[in-house]
Amino acid sequence: MAAQTETPKLTTYHFVLTVQRQNGIASTRSDVLHLPDGSTRQEALTFLKDTLFRHENVAILFFSLEPNQL
Repeated sequence: MAAQTETPKLTTYHFVLTVQRQNGIASTRSDVLHLPDGSTRQEALTFLKDTLFRHENVAILFFSLEPNQL
C-alpha cells in the first residue's frame, strides 16, 4: 500500500502591510493569505515582504495579520 501524505490544513488570514520605500513614499497592501497551521507571524511577514516588495529596500511601518473568519 502506498504511503499517504496529508495535505496540511490551511487557515485564511487577512493582512495589511504598510511600508516606506527608499524615496519616502508609503505603500499599503492588503489581501488574504492562506497559511498552513503552525505557521508563524514572522514567516508570513517575510513571505509577504519578499513577494510584494521584491528587490526593494523598504521599512515596515505597519503589519496586521488576523484570521479572516468572523
